[in-house]
Amino acid sequence: MMDLAALINSSACTVNLKAKNKEGAIETLAALAVRGGRTSGVSEKAIAIALSERESQGSTGFGDEIAIPHARVSGLEDFVVFIAHAPKGVEFDSLDREKVKLFFVILGPEDKPSEHIQILAALSRS
Repeated sequence: MMDLAALINSSACTVNLKAKNKEGAIETLAALAVRGGRTSGVSEKAIAIALSERESQGSTGFGDEIAIPHARVSGLEDFVVFIAHAPKGVEFDSLDREKVKLFFVILGPEDKPSEHIQILAALSRS
């Protein structure tokens, strides 16, 4: 069984995400990822674009105030996994139309798709 706690980059986590909408949340999550220091020099903009492109395929807002934004990012050498809490919630096109308060973010290297799926699956079971 995968140890999700060991994957969490606590330097990127926040308990006070403030964003007015999905686009703002994605930009803030990208900034948090870079702040965490494990993005291999990949820019906030590149991360935000990767997350936005993934969201354009279907919202990762699954309901119950939870979203799991995830993307494979060119240039990333290892996984960046973190949690962000938005006390007031963010409109995120969730399946249940509720605001998202808890974001579980997974950013992975482009060349590790199977590990990416394993992390997503482990998180979904938690």
